[in-house]
Amino acid sequence: MKRIIISLAAMVLLLLCASPAFGASAILDEIKMLRASDKQSNDLITHSVIDLVYVPEGTVTTYTYVGNDEALTVNQFTGIAPQTPKSASQLITSFVFDLTNQYRPETEIAMRAAGPDDTVHTYTYGERKDHAMLSIISGLPDCLGNPPVHRDSKSSSWTSKYSPEEMPKEPVTSFVVTQFALDQQTYTMTDSDGNADIRTMDVEPEIVNARIFAPVRYVAYAVGVDPNDVGWDSATKTVALAKDDTEIRLVLQSDMLSINDEFVPMDAAPYIKQGRTMLPPRWVAEAFGAQVAWDAENQKAIITLETEVEIEPTD
Repeated sequence: MKRIIISLAAMVLLLLCASPAFGASAILDEIKMLRASDKQSNDLITHSVIDLVYVPEGTVTTYTYVGNDEALTVNQFTGIAPQTPKSASQLITSFVFDLTNQYRPETEIAMRAAGPDDTVHTYTYGERKDHAMLSIISGLPDCLGNPPVHRDSKSSSWTSKYSPEEMPKEPVTSFVVTQFALDQQTYTMTDSDGNADIRTMDVEPEIVNARIFAPVRYVAYAVGVDPNDVGWDSATKTVALAKDDTEIRLVLQSDMLSINDEFVPMDAAPYIKQGRTMLPPRWVAEAFGAQVAWDAENQKAIITLETEVEIEPTD
């Protein structure tokens, strides 16, 4: 049996909205038309299928479809707290309801669970539909590792970093996720075809002053920096990283980050460990347009990198 779930709070707000053409009923109508056309997505609806079959073993896979050409990105999250698919589905439902209230009124989110609770479908519709989907996908590890969301404590909730205010303003069309785990010399990269590539670092991440530090070089690789574009100036003790139109520079023991010659203060300074420059991953990752989340239960930094997919215009 399949069911469509819409936040009851969102439905109540819809009654107060002055634009009846948009809201919970509109996204339901669009989902019906989408399914009738036997498509996974279109230019109005972004759709992600969350596979919970292996969540008892700590693995969740998402299949996210974008646009009329159904451009697909597959992400695999490992190290999830083992639980039943039903429990995971309930946590996702709570998270989606919370995001629905945050993204209204210009964006709607709907959720459909296909029994026996081993698959969850999420749909986003409206002005910031792809940003809302990025919130859902990048927030899954936090969602499945925390108690259900309670709206009365939203202001201090872990969900705040997935709010519309925290999401990037640039267009989002697909998602690629990289995970760095504490005290492990391997990290996992999942590409848009769903291939999980486990890579080895020569220095493992570590905790210093309650912060995770990882080798800058490997964080740069994870967000698409070519190894040839990673430089080291021993005279000035400076690391230089470049990708597309962005160049960043880090100086050992300095808490200033240079991004295209503009200086940004950091809350940590890079240092050397076994010949590698160490820094909290977010300073490098976010400089190149990625999002970083910390999975406290599984001791992992999860980096989400947006990749644009060209979609042919429709007539």
